[in-house]
Amino acid sequence: MGQNYEYGTSSSEASNSDSDSSYDSNRESQGTTVEAQVIVTGNMSLDVADPAEALAHASTIVTEAGGSVAHSSLKGESDSPWGNATFKIPANSFEETRQKLAELGKVTDQSTDTADAGAEVADLDARITALKASIARLTTLIDQAETTSDLLEAERELTSRQEELDSLKAQRAWYSDQVSYSTLEVSFHSTAITPVPSSSAWEESWQAFSQGIAGLVYGLIMFVPWLIVIIPITLFFVWLYRRRRARRRARGEATPTMSTETEPEAQGDPVAQATNTLVARNM
Repeated sequence: MGQNYEYGTSSSEASNSDSDSSYDSNRESQGTTVEAQVIVTGNMSLDVADPAEALAHASTIVTEAGGSVAHSSLKGESDSPWGNATFKIPANSFEETRQKLAELGKVTDQSTDTADAGAEVADLDARITALKASIARLTTLIDQAETTSDLLEAERELTSRQEELDSLKAQRAWYSDQVSYSTLEVSFHSTAITPVPSSSAWEESWQAFSQGIAGLVYGLIMFVPWLIVIIPITLFFVWLYRRRRARRRARGEATPTMSTETEPEAQGDPVAQATNTLVARNM
C-alpha cells in the first residue's frame, strides 16, 4: 500500500475531513448560483350540482394534463353530499389546469402558496457530491488495505457513508417531485340539493314506541330459556317449604291431644303419670 493509515480515530478523522472539505468547497462554489426550486400548493372549494360527477370530471382533467390523483373520497348518501381530492399537477400546467377545474362549478374559496426550496436543494446536492467523493476514496482504501483491521474499519466507514448518501438521495427525490408536480386540494359540495324534511313529532314518537316494543319482545325471547330452569327449581322449593310447615303444624296439634287423653289416668296412677311426662318430653 503506497500510504499507510492507522484505522480507528485517525482513519475516521481523515475521511471526515475529506468529506467536509469537499462539502464546503461545493457550497462555496454554489453559494452565489442557487437555482430557484419553487414548490406550489393550492386549495380550492367548488359548489357543484353533483359532487360525484364533478369529482370524476376533475380526475379526468388532471389525468389529461399529465397529473395524477393522490387521494380522493366521496360521501354521497346524505342530505348534503360532498367529495374531496388531492391532485398532483405538472408545475408547468398548474394554472391552466386549475382554471379548467374552476369551470366545473362555482368557486367559493381558493388559495395558493409558494415556497422556494432552492437553498435546501443546493445544500443536498453539495452533500451528495461530497459523499460520493468520500465513498470513492474509501473504496480505494479498501482495495489497498493490507491488514484485516484496516479492511474492516474502511468497510464500516463505507457502510455508514452509503447509508447517509441513500438518505440524502431520498430527500432530494422528494424535493424534485414537489417541484415538478404542484399539489392542489379540491373539495366539492352542493347547495342545490334540497334537504329531506325532518320527521314530525308523531312519527318520531311512533318510531320510539316501536323500538321500545321491539326491545321488550327481544328481552322476553332472551329470558324464556331461563324460565325453563328457574320455574321447576322455584316450584320444588315451594313444595319443600309447604311440606315442612305441614309437619310442624301436625306435631303441634298432636301434643295437646295426647296430654288430654292421658291426664285422667295419670291422676290415679303414678307410673302412668311418669310415662306421660317422658312422652311429653320426647315430643
